[in-house]
Amino acid sequence: DPTIYADYGLDYPPPEGVIQWQYYECSDGSLQDNYRWIFAVPPRDTATDVLIRIERGLEQPLIESSPPLDTGSILTVPVFVSVANWSGVITDSGCGGGICVTVTATPVLTFDPGEPGSTPRACAGSGTKFNRSIPPAQQAKGACAYAYKLRTGAEGRPNEWPATATVRWSIAWTSTVGQSGVLPDVVRSVAIPRSVQEVQTVVVGGSTP
Repeated sequence: DPTIYADYGLDYPPPEGVIQWQYYECSDGSLQDNYRWIFAVPPRDTATDVLIRIERGLEQPLIESSPPLDTGSILTVPVFVSVANWSGVITDSGCGGGICVTVTATPVLTFDPGEPGSTPRACAGSGTKFNRSIPPAQQAKGACAYAYKLRTGAEGRPNEWPATATVRWSIAWTSTVGQSGVLPDVVRSVAIPRSVQEVQTVVVGGSTP
């Protein structure tokens, strides 16, 4: 209705812009007979702005492992990996053009042993901290763990296998107008190289030829 501009003393919006009408509502729920127009903002654009804010707070994963990262592991003995600064699911919100969105970032930890023939494994939650009261082989079942099969430093092999730990956040958003969607994943990866040794057996007694 063109008269609304005169009734409320509003300027006409630019013809190339998409606008949205708003009315004022008091905190007690009563409506005020007053209107204004604002430029409409696509909710995906607002979700992208919220994601930028989330990304600023996402640190590189701080890895804890058993054996520790600076200690070589032993063939067939599982290596356990976890993230010390695990964030869990992150939710943040923002508004633009009268439309509010909620962005949810859901993380998944992946451990890639880096050994030839191995495959990356998706870990539950923040990974697995080694529990000394449980035998390693038993604890490794279904855990964020890997038992290396090839030692490093042998002819044709590097001194360390190029293992990595990656946290990938999947990003979804919803809005107050019913629209929803996803945004590109956010990935943080860190190298956790691992040397692998064989157990040295000491033979006691016997004769030397």
